[in-house]
Amino acid sequence: MSPINERTRKRSLGQFFIPSPIADYMASLFSDRYLEHVRLLDAGAGAGALASAFVKVMCQRDKKPLRIDITAFERDDAVVPHLRDTLEECRHRCV
Repeated sequence: MSPINERTRKRSLGQFFIPSPIADYMASLFSDRYLEHVRLLDAGAGAGALASAFVKVMCQRDKKPLRIDITAFERDDAVVPHLRDTLEECRHRCV
């Protein structure tokens, strides 16, 4: 697909991918209050940058949550395999 067509497709889907430093910053804004069970809703998840940064932040805490649930939505079928890979990496990060 040409770069112009790709931009048009992304614009029609409302896609704006978050660079890692921005995702890290956003994840750092979550409360540092301890919770045994945390949940993240990632609407328009893309390849999972925010979910990945969130899990990284949670797992760096002195007292980690016992459970992290992520509900991620992505409507671009081309990106979904990357999102699945990212969520699988997240599953193993805190173990």
